[in-house]
Amino acid sequence: MNNTHRDPVKTGSLYHVKDVGIDDIKDIVKDNEWFTEHIIVRDNTVSIKLNGKEVVNWRNRRIGMAGAKGRGARSAMAPSHFRT
Repeated sequence: MNNTHRDPVKTGSLYHVKDVGIDDIKDIVKDNEWFTEHIIVRDNTVSIKLNGKEVVNWRNRRIGMAGAKGRGARSAMAPSHFRT
C-alpha cells in the first residue's frame, strides 16, 4: 500500500475523487506493518477507514446513483500484500 511511496495520493484514497495525503495517514498506518482498511458503500456514500479511523467520507451528489450496481477495484502503487 502507498504509505510513503513518491505518489502524493496515499493509502485510503478514493483515487482522484477524494485523495488522502501523507499528513492524513502518518499517525494511522506505517510501512511494513499490518493494518485494516474498510471500504463501505451505502446508497451514494463511500466511507474508507484505516485502522478504524475514517479518512474518507464522500457522497456522490449525482441524482439517481442510490441503489446503482457496479464494481469496485483496488490498486497498490508499491509492493503490497493483501489478506482478506
